[in-house]
Amino acid sequence: MASQAAASSPASASSSAPASSSPSLRFGQVVIGPPGSGKTTYCLGMQDFLSQLGRKVVVVNLDPANEGLPYKCAVDVSELVTLDDVMDGLKLGPNGGLLYCMDYLEANLDWLEGKLSQYSDCYFLFDCPGQVELYTHQSSVKNIFSQLSKWHFRLASVHLVDSHYCADPAKFISVLCTSLSTMLHVELPHVNVLSKMDLIERFGKLAFNLDFYTEVMDLHYLLDHLAADPFFKKFHQLNLKLAEVVQDYGLVSFVPLNVQDKESMTQVLRTVDKANGYCFGDLEERNLQAMMSAAVGADFQFNSTLGVQERYVETRESTVEEEMMDLNLVNLKASVLKHQSAGTESKHRGAFTPIPSTRKIRSDLRVLVLVVVLVLGPAWSRSAASLCIRGSAERGGSPVRVLPPPERLSKMAVCRRASCWLGSLPASTRAR
Repeated sequence: MASQAAASSPASASSSAPASSSPSLRFGQVVIGPPGSGKTTYCLGMQDFLSQLGRKVVVVNLDPANEGLPYKCAVDVSELVTLDDVMDGLKLGPNGGLLYCMDYLEANLDWLEGKLSQYSDCYFLFDCPGQVELYTHQSSVKNIFSQLSKWHFRLASVHLVDSHYCADPAKFISVLCTSLSTMLHVELPHVNVLSKMDLIERFGKLAFNLDFYTEVMDLHYLLDHLAADPFFKKFHQLNLKLAEVVQDYGLVSFVPLNVQDKESMTQVLRTVDKANGYCFGDLEERNLQAMMSAAVGADFQFNSTLGVQERYVETRESTVEEEMMDLNLVNLKASVLKHQSAGTESKHRGAFTPIPSTRKIRSDLRVLVLVVVLVLGPAWSRSAASLCIRGSAERGGSPVRVLPPPERLSKMAVCRRASCWLGSLPASTRAR
């Protein structure tokens, strides 16, 4: 019996050993992006934010040129190699020296494994170098990330770009191409982030709403702004093909971020946790409702983007007359391009003849203004009615009776006056 027990004990010990020694998953983020995009600031802010949430955070510095770190660093690659030593010893420039440093780190992954093995049940933040070619076509960083996945790391790449690039159409298209190339090369769950949202309009105004840039909508509208620049006008076909490549893949989208804003940090963290699978683990207490919300994406991106736009994008309120003038200018520009493409130009008193659809649009706008009057109430009714009357008089249309102040009329009276006003419109407009 003793011999049977002795014989069975090694077997039981060997069978229980794999279960006890099975490695646990470790989650984290690899923070990448061009130089000056705010990677180190992001790691510092995210470290403080996660610490307040109760997570044990480990920051790993993989940038050999990063000196004077503002955060508490658990693993620093400068203990292995520094950019200054490589530049002095091998007589390389900053770009070539940084490429050599990453190749050297790839050749000494056992050093990195020994450093990371000291930390378990922690959330990792990898602060990576800021050289674009490392993430677009150079393979050393990609191989390092692949090896981390083999060490049971579940990572998501957080790609930071400056938000003020949105104000320049040419730079924004370049950012889209760089982000797409990085996503395809790194081969990790990817989250693109527009950093420094408080400085988004520092170098120019946005041509569209913020959701146009975060959701990367129809880029053909952006190409129209590029065509206005004489330098980019001759590259219209090239820009068109680049925009088609980005849209055909349909992978690029952005999350707005201001490190000093708690709501913005929460939105980015939720997106990253969904990308690397942390929200589906058991490292924190969570209920089924929270897991399902993360699975189906119950947080509406449009609402969050709209809130960010209200905080950081300066809104310009335009009157109805300004909008009509802008619309007429757009129609006139379309008419000019149409005549130029056909090779036939028609001139009348030194200017191009407006297209026939302008009159139709004006009539439709008068009907739209009346609907605004009836729906939005007495606050806008007098000014809107005066705009309709003045616009009709300027175009030589039929006279319209002036409506008295709306607060003195009942709803039935307003409807009767509206019917009279509609009766004064041309028959074609009433049919529409």
